[in-house]
Amino acid sequence: MSITIGISAPSGYNAREMLLPLREHLEQDSSVKSVHAITPAAPHHSQLFKQFSDMFSFHENPTDENGHRQLLERLRPDVVITPTVGLDVRDILILRAAKRLNIPTLTFVASWDNVFKMDRLFKRGHSGASADAGGDYELPDHYAVWNQMNKEHLLRILPDLDEGRITITGPPRFDYFSHTDRIPSKQELYAFLGISDIDTQLVHGATTELYPFEYVIRALAEARDGKKLAAAIALYASVHPGGDIDRHRPYESYGATVRYSFGRQDNPLHPDFKYLPSDT
Repeated sequence: MSITIGISAPSGYNAREMLLPLREHLEQDSSVKSVHAITPAAPHHSQLFKQFSDMFSFHENPTDENGHRQLLERLRPDVVITPTVGLDVRDILILRAAKRLNIPTLTFVASWDNVFKMDRLFKRGHSGASADAGGDYELPDHYAVWNQMNKEHLLRILPDLDEGRITITGPPRFDYFSHTDRIPSKQELYAFLGISDIDTQLVHGATTELYPFEYVIRALAEARDGKKLAAAIALYASVHPGGDIDRHRPYESYGATVRYSFGRQDNPLHPDFKYLPSDT
């Protein structure tokens, strides 16, 4: 038996969540015949997805539900997988078209906080990008979640959902860390950050665009300068590749190194793919 899979990849962020970490697993699975990625980045796939084998084909999102239905009728996938139920509006039409064609659908809840975002979508009528879509969404047949907490939360916000339609998979993005040969050494990381003393302890602050973070950096700097720490530290503030680094430049006044996290595309081929890490 061989199966054909359709996967929605509406942005570089979503590609990082599912398409990239699953690539090697799908290529090594003899039961998978082909994978069709439906993505606005399809015209640039040869540059953005260089390591993908011929098993994968890329298709640009049509503009409406009828176009998606025609695309799925042509591709004939055995299952359609999306990273959201409508937090990215492109997923709505893909799910809706697949369900009209009786193609089984699965949404992988791509991030630890996305069930919370779904809850907000259902209650308020919008979440993130979906605000411009009038609060629309489409529920799939099945769900994959990170953990038991996600599962329990999903059942609370969708009380009619059959528990058997939820599968706990863990986060595919963590698959990357099983490839220890791809993790940079401490020396390589320190060279990248400009830290000369290899014995210095690195304190990494992962910043956010939604909440203030300067008070964290300031507290660490005060503890460092007041000799309240057992060892010398270097402060590193990483900025989400899709964020605005200028908002975080003030941390440099505390002696912190401020850099975009890996995956930033300074000259993106598509505006929704300015964040697209490689798997090497």
